[in-house]
Amino acid sequence: MRGIVVLTSPHSQVTRISKELAEELNLKVIIQESALEDAVNLVKGLLKKREEFIWAVISRGATLEMMKKEIVDVPLISIDTNSYDLMLTLHQARQLGDKIGLMISDLQKLEASQQVNSIMKLSVQTYFYTNWNEFNFQAEKIKADGIEVLVGGGAGGAQIAEKNGIWHVPLLPSVQTVYQALVRAKDIVATKSREQEKAEQLKAILHYSHEGIMAIDQNERVTVFNSVASKLFGLDEAKVSGRPLSDFSYKKSLIEMFEGPEEKLGYIHQTREATLLVNKVPLSYKSRVDGVLVTFKDVTKIQEEESKVRREMYARGFVAKFNFDEIIHISNKMSTIIAKAKKFANTESTILIRGESGTGKELIAQSMHNGHKVRRNRPFVAVNCASLDDNLLNSELFGYEEGAFTGARKGGKPGLFELAHGGTIFLDEIGKVKPEVQANLLRVLQEKEVRRIGSDRVIPIDLRVIAASNENLEELISKGIFAEDLYYRLNVLTITIPALRERREDIPELVQWMMRNNCTKYHKEEITLPALVIKRLSMLPWPGNIRQLEHIIERCVVLADTEEDAPRILLDLLEEEFEQAQGMVAAQLKKEDEVMIKIGTLEDMQAEIVQKLAMRVPLTKSELALKLGISRPTLLKILKKEEG
Repeated sequence: MRGIVVLTSPHSQVTRISKELAEELNLKVIIQESALEDAVNLVKGLLKKREEFIWAVISRGATLEMMKKEIVDVPLISIDTNSYDLMLTLHQARQLGDKIGLMISDLQKLEASQQVNSIMKLSVQTYFYTNWNEFNFQAEKIKADGIEVLVGGGAGGAQIAEKNGIWHVPLLPSVQTVYQALVRAKDIVATKSREQEKAEQLKAILHYSHEGIMAIDQNERVTVFNSVASKLFGLDEAKVSGRPLSDFSYKKSLIEMFEGPEEKLGYIHQTREATLLVNKVPLSYKSRVDGVLVTFKDVTKIQEEESKVRREMYARGFVAKFNFDEIIHISNKMSTIIAKAKKFANTESTILIRGESGTGKELIAQSMHNGHKVRRNRPFVAVNCASLDDNLLNSELFGYEEGAFTGARKGGKPGLFELAHGGTIFLDEIGKVKPEVQANLLRVLQEKEVRRIGSDRVIPIDLRVIAASNENLEELISKGIFAEDLYYRLNVLTITIPALRERREDIPELVQWMMRNNCTKYHKEEITLPALVIKRLSMLPWPGNIRQLEHIIERCVVLADTEEDAPRILLDLLEEEFEQAQGMVAAQLKKEDEVMIKIGTLEDMQAEIVQKLAMRVPLTKSELALKLGISRPTLLKILKKEEG
């Protein structure tokens, strides 16, 4: 069964864009060009008629807020406009008139409009509404206030403008916003499809059913037969109790559940009415078997609970987004790292990723998760161990039972290890974990089971652990800060990601990709940087690595109005970023002209100088030979000898 997505559109332009994008994504979408109560009632009507088909609803503003109150069983996705969209729209409105009115339907956008007005030095009259009554009231105010240009309000806003003979500028979500919402909806539909396939095979899982209880005595007379069993087997519980089990031989599936005196736990039993998860135990007293107890749960409703968990997983971001093919590089160092990571990806072994902050450790971790043939379809749970204190990290990782501590959530809470079951858990900055938590982690890695705080029950888990650290773990062990046993449990397969300054040849490729990506993100024409600027970027130390470079490029794109502005803006940003960068860059360039070598024979020192310069200075072999005052064949001979 293929899922359907419902989208409520505020405007014909959004309707057109949504249709085109849905067709491009091969996603079946029902578009309702409506808003507020009308849209909510339309969606509720569709859900009532074909609830099993509609797997996501896309809406915005006050309409979305209304739906959150009345529609709880279907994921709701926002396609609301952002501050950038608002800024562009108000700029367009200012070209049409001075007295601008803005119709908005949520408080966040109200705050954003105030900020935008301040930035653009506008005086915009705001008309806030959350339902049709308020909308109509504001329409009268707009007329009385003599507004010249009306912004927003969807199709209703356009009608107000036409009625009053004023300009109307629709406030619409960007194409990118609509696209992202549809992509997310498609992910939900795909996930739901997989859930259905699984549910059809197991007829099970996730939403606690009422438990059925049946028992017989040593004479095989029915002593317990509760209402759940009664409903399942179509027997009156009052008329069953006290009668011999053999009286119900025509209920073959019922009789089979009591066959044999041995204990049998957690097995699946198929009846004509349902699929059951059954526990059967003998009732004994002083080594004498006095009867048999059978408890069972109807697993046919588990599909609902699984759907709930999947929605929560998407909401909490338990999905790996990146693959190896998306890692931008041309350097041999990174090619070697990626080749190794691909070999590690489909294993079950614990993996330790090492490297400085900002080098892309989580990118590699996500790629390895997606490279696993089975686990790539399961959760990827990332935990920054440095961001939580000991108590909070313990409760987040291992979960807790109701009443385990002051403030514990009613009903308890599963830990991240449980939520990662079947998939991968990524423990970033593992070196920051305190000794008490380290001991608990070690136990989980050894036993493959967790115990929630305040519980005496262990929960088996099946997951792969990937840890990462930017610290020297061996040094932490020597200082008694990090447990040696845990280190060796984690350090099974190891990957060390080089710093950006150690793979400078990748910087031009990264810069070009970041420029394109951010130009698309901010809806700007593509910007190409001059070679001299890229060379300057390639020679900087970048202590924050790729993350630092990416932030600089994003700032440049945001600030640059034209391609001609970009180089100057970028150089100014570099000066700010590197604290009066001219002096620091000069020092760095000077440092690039200095190498430290071990004292040895003249030939050995010469070879070491050539080798280090070849690794550090971004020059061709011919340029390096010229700089050293030797011929190119001599340079190649020295390098070849050193490599040998």
